[in-house]
Amino acid sequence: MTLKKSDNAPDLVMQLANLLRYSVYEGQKAQVSLEKEINYLKVFIALQHLRSAERCNFDMQWHEYQQHYLISPLLLIMILENAIKHGVEPTSQKVTVVFKITMADNILTLFSSNPILPNNNSEHGVGLNNLRRRLTLLYPNKHTLIINENKNL
Repeated sequence: MTLKKSDNAPDLVMQLANLLRYSVYEGQKAQVSLEKEINYLKVFIALQHLRSAERCNFDMQWHEYQQHYLISPLLLIMILENAIKHGVEPTSQKVTVVFKITMADNILTLFSSNPILPNNNSEHGVGLNNLRRRLTLLYPNKHTLIINENKNL
């Protein structure tokens, strides 16, 4: 968009800068507010929507959470990146990525669903294996990660 001198390019560059700033500064902290983490996801999704709106419908749901909930940074993004890498990027067809976050009784639940499409250029399982390791280190015996494959989802 910058090469085409799009009027939207300055805003997009600022959004990208905000993502990088969050990764560098907030990503180094032990915990961040859930609100900050969700705001990071919103910016990431907005940029992905611009990249792949013709190929992807994003079904995102979360409530506005108060700042007193804390989470280790950059965990949730790993699932969203995985959904886009394996469900959106390898296709030219219209697909849907579902990403829902709920909070009840001080338990965060994230549900994600995406198509499983062949992608011969990627390493399989690296992102989810890293997520498993991080969860085990950060939340020992306090987390559950369930991954199911059902009818190409």
